[in-house]
Amino acid sequence: MIAGMKRLLWAGLLTATFLSSAEASTSKEITFGVNAFRFDYKEKLELPLKSTEEAMVYTGYLAARYPVERWGRSYWQIEADLSGSTNSKFDGSTQAGTPVTDTNHLSFFRGEISFYAQASETVFVYSGWSYRYWNRFLSGGTGYREIYTWNHLPLGLLLEMPSAWAPLAWAIDASYRLMFAGQIKVIFSETVIAGEDTLLTLGNKPTLKLQVPVRYTWNGTPYRLSLTPWWETSEFGESEFKYNSTMAGSIQEPASKTYQWGLLVGWTTLF
Repeated sequence: MIAGMKRLLWAGLLTATFLSSAEASTSKEITFGVNAFRFDYKEKLELPLKSTEEAMVYTGYLAARYPVERWGRSYWQIEADLSGSTNSKFDGSTQAGTPVTDTNHLSFFRGEISFYAQASETVFVYSGWSYRYWNRFLSGGTGYREIYTWNHLPLGLLLEMPSAWAPLAWAIDASYRLMFAGQIKVIFSETVIAGEDTLLTLGNKPTLKLQVPVRYTWNGTPYRLSLTPWWETSEFGESEFKYNSTMAGSIQEPASKTYQWGLLVGWTTLF
């Protein structure tokens, strides 16, 4: 996660350097918020094998927007989401197919940098880079940890919708996200004496995300309240097999699918 955050910071610094030489508007934005969402994960296994996980997740949210006037209302946007440790409901099975339920512990990080190019008066297209991190501790038996990291290339379309009331604005934001450089590190060394850790490469699968931001701006003030319902579906392809001495055999991460949906509440200051 630290390496990913460092890459995101360098990208942000490069963006800021670029903006200092561009004709940026003085109306920049910074947003603080809370993102509350449902997490629903399911591995693709043949019965009676099973591995599903559900949780309600809360993250702190931070975003900054840098308009660039030389391209109309185009702008750069930097976002970050970070959660604390979250308990999840695990419903699965042993390798022999015996049903198992337990409470696992999850944490998440998302960082994203995108450039939104104005294509017409109310249409923007965007792309950039997104880094994702998921820390998952499975509690069964002695327990062990899995750390997932992956990247996305978002290809998105933002449509500003008409509003009859000037302080209120809303939009539809849809994106297709190409996954690359996905990995999972399976960690036994924390919970097993002389346990061996194994790094596996995840199969790349696309992600779909839909957001509907609704914003209210107080007239004559630099403040804005936003409510953004959102939905996302994502997948991991299965990994390769690798030998792990702790398991005394080869291990593999199976293919999986995740649904997430929630509400982002943000408070924005313009300056």
